[in-house]
Amino acid sequence: MIITRNSEARVVVQDIESCERTEETPALIEILALGNRQVERGKITPARLALKKVHERRKRRLFRGQDRVAGDHRAAGAPLSSPSRSGVDSAA
Repeated sequence: MIITRNSEARVVVQDIESCERTEETPALIEILALGNRQVERGKITPARLALKKVHERRKRRLFRGQDRVAGDHRAAGAPLSSPSRSGVDSAA
């Protein structure tokens, strides 16, 4: 809703979802602009190479047993235990 005075817009009233979308738009545009600047400067990595690096890091982490979720102290690759009927994890 737009409130006018002397036929000029003075106040805009909108629901919270619309307001949040409106606030997100400039941030998204800035992210796109940053990406464009990086491309212009040649600071890019081909997707194939980037994915290769990710897979190599993951393999190294799995090999060292470090591929865990934060706070998860089980050994990498250990099976997840299912909770007992009482709701208490028997592995804890």
